Parts: sequence; C-alpha cells; structure tokens
Amino acid sequence: MKCSNLLLVPLLLISGLFCGLALDNSQSLLAQETQEGDRRLAESHALANVASHTLAVVPLADGIEAVVVLDPVRSTLSGYVLDRSTGNFFVRYSYGQLLRDFELTTNDAPQFTIVGGSPTFRGFTGNVRLANAAIYVAEKKSGKLAAYGFKWNTTYRANPPQGRQLPFVPLDAANFRFPAAAR
Repeated sequence: MKCSNLLLVPLLLISGLFCGLALDNSQSLLAQETQEGDRRLAESHALANVASHTLAVVPLADGIEAVVVLDPVRSTLSGYVLDRSTGNFFVRYSYGQLLRDFELTTNDAPQFTIVGGSPTFRGFTGNVRLANAAIYVAEKKSGKLAAYGFKWNTTYRANPPQGRQLPFVPLDAANFRFPAAAR
C-alpha cells in the first residue's frame, strides 16, 4: 500500500506539470491570436485610410467603431456609428465648419485628407466624455492640420442621443508647413 502511494505522488506531479505546460501553451496561443487580431484590425484601418483620402474608420469603445466621411464638395464631416447588435447606424456625427477652421472659402478649392486615430483622452468629465478616438484633417493649400473628437457615452446604445445626431468636437489645430529657414 505504501509503495502505490509513493508512486502516486510523482505521477500526480508529472501530470500536473503536463497540464500546466498545456495550459500555458494555450494561453500563449490565445495571446498570439489576440495580438494577430489587433494587428489585422490596425492594418485594416490603415488600409482604409490609405485607400481613400476622404474616409476613415476609428474604434470608439468595446468593439464599436465609427466611419467618418469627408465630403470634399461641401467641406463637411459626417460620421456614423454602427450598432453591433442590430447592424443599423444609431448615432450620427456632423460638422460643417471646415472652411472656417482652415480659413478658406469655396473659391480656394480646398484639398482635404483625413485619417483616424485612437488617442487616450484623460481629464474630460461629465456625463458625456470624449471617446478615445479622433479624426485628423489636413488641408494642402493652407498647410493646416485640425483634430476633431467624438462625444461618447457607453449608454448611447441603450439610449441614443436626442435626434441621434451629435457634433464633432473641435480639439486643436496646427500648421504643418513652416517657412523655409534662412541660410
């Protein structure tokens, strides 16, 4: 009886070791799959941004993303959020002041381009905060860049905002073209 107990302990230890190695390997594979999924998501966003100068996709929260279209004819931004449960757009964002922000007129024939980003905002408080997402708009002739944010509240899916429409939030602007340095 004592001999079988002595054999049982090492057998259990070896079994536990193999189980631990298998569990560690499956967690490692899961982490690799998650990283691969994140990489593919980032690549798809980058491809969408490279493929079109007037379309950007940005993640807002928990698998919810917004698609933003820059209308070059009207110089406006429109954004739409797709409900992952129903497949319907349930929030719309809009902004019609791009010409003013870039100090241009329609006669200037502006040449805009947009790209989405995922900054992590801190310090915004209240019921409606900014999503960790931004749209960056650059305009070739003015040499200016502007950033716009999204108001976001996790309860929007259950209780969409009045009229289901929100404005983009202008964040900041900067010049990307500087005068040439004197030699």
